[in-house]
Amino acid sequence: MNIKLIPRSATEEEAELFYSSMDEAEDRELACVGHLRMDFGHKGREFWSTWWPHNDDVLDVPVFKDELDRVVNELRECGPLKDLSTMAAYCTAHPDGRLGKGVFGFIIETERYRYCLRCTPRQGDYNGYLYAYDKHQQALNSTRSSSGLTDAGRQALQAAANLSIPHEYEWFVIEGINTPQERLTAGYLEYAIQQYIGSGSRDKRLGVTKDCIATVDLVVQTDGVQRFFSDHTALDSFKQDPMVAAAVQTLHRVLDDQEAAPTVRMKMEGM
Repeated sequence: MNIKLIPRSATEEEAELFYSSMDEAEDRELACVGHLRMDFGHKGREFWSTWWPHNDDVLDVPVFKDELDRVVNELRECGPLKDLSTMAAYCTAHPDGRLGKGVFGFIIETERYRYCLRCTPRQGDYNGYLYAYDKHQQALNSTRSSSGLTDAGRQALQAAANLSIPHEYEWFVIEGINTPQERLTAGYLEYAIQQYIGSGSRDKRLGVTKDCIATVDLVVQTDGVQRFFSDHTALDSFKQDPMVAAAVQTLHRVLDDQEAAPTVRMKMEGM
C-alpha cells in the first residue's frame, strides 16, 4: 500500500499531542499507541530509533506495526526524516508548524491512525519524536463517555445518521474484555469475522464504528455464551443503515454455522 503522506502543520490546540502525557487516564482517552524517538547520529545522516509503547502496549497490533513501518519509511524517503539537513529545510519551509523555539510539529492522518511528528533539527538533540494515536479507539472511548463529546462530536454523530451521504465503516473485534490481555483489531468485515471466529477468547465482541465517531456492538460472547445485540436498530447513527443491516445478516449466517461447536451456545438478546 502506498500511503502517500501529506503532513500538515500542527495547530496550537494540538501541541499536547506531540508530548507524552503524565496522566495515564488522559493517555488512555487519547488512545496513544506509543511513540518513536529518533535521531540522525553525529553526522546527521544516520537514523537511530527507539520505540516506547503506551497503554500497556495493548494497541500495538499487527496492522499498526505494518503501517508504522510504511509511514516511517516514506518519511525517510521523501520527507523530513531523510536526514538532519532535510529536516531543517522542511521546518524552515513550514514555519506555521512551530511548537516552540526550534521545535516544529506536523500531523499525518491515515484512515485508522493519527501520527504527530515533532521535529527538532539541531545537532546533538533527539531530532524527532513520532506519536501515534488510534482514531478507532478514540471513537470507542468517546462513545463510552457521555461527557466526552464536544459540540463538533455531536454534529459528527448527527452526520453519521444521515443516509443521504457516504460513510466510512470499520469493523472491530475486542478480545479478552476487561482483562490485562484485552486486545482490539479492526478492518474490513470479512477480516473481523475471521478474527472473531479464530479467537480462542471466551470474552469477545464484534462491532462497527461509523465515520470514526459512532460505535455499536453487534455480537458479544461472555464466558463462552454468545448473544446478538439489536442496539443498531435503535441508535440514530445505525438504524435503517443498509450497510449495517446487511452485515448483521452476514454475521447471523456465518456464526449460526458455528452453532454446533460445543463451547458456544447461541441466543438472541431479549429472547
